[in-house]
Amino acid sequence: EKAVTGWRPLLISARPDRAAAERLKSLVWSPLAKHLEGIDTVLVSPHGPLAAVPFAALPGKKAGAYLLEDVALGIVPVPAMLP
Repeated sequence: EKAVTGWRPLLISARPDRAAAERLKSLVWSPLAKHLEGIDTVLVSPHGPLAAVPFAALPGKKAGAYLLEDVALGIVPVPAMLP
């Protein structure tokens, strides 16, 4: 929650903070990434504070890149919508 509330205001104010974004990525995305090798589309159903995270804007694999450049992302607000 602290990582989200620390990064989101900077992103909205057009003062992106790469360190804050990397911290959030390390907490949220990086633990999943090893399970997503070879996957080109990921559906995310965020809960709680993560619902305020624009996952596409997280840092990508390359310097200066965004996660959206590495994988196509879809947000599913309610998991029951999948079927």
